[in-house]
Amino acid sequence: MTCSRVWRGRGPGRRTLGGRVAVVLGAGADGAGLDAAAAILARWATGPPGTDSAGGRVTAPVAAGAVTLPELVRELDAAGLAAQDVSIRCPTRSSGKVAVD
Repeated sequence: MTCSRVWRGRGPGRRTLGGRVAVVLGAGADGAGLDAAAAILARWATGPPGTDSAGGRVTAPVAAGAVTLPELVRELDAAGLAAQDVSIRCPTRSSGKVAVD
């Protein structure tokens, strides 16, 4: 699943907003696991990934449609990371249309 928020913007065409990707490895995750997850998220991130070592969580902003949930899970699995939760959060806005692929 990917998400994008589409609305009429200024100028030609439409603009899209990105979302936020979160990976939870769990409270017992070590620094190496969090660093590996952050490196994976950095491939699609539009900014530096943030790491919460106490919660075992890594988050990063991503462009709309940059990554799909199955693609992200496959990358984490290939790196040997057992994620407890993986999510792509879509932005919200009161006017506009939401496109979910």
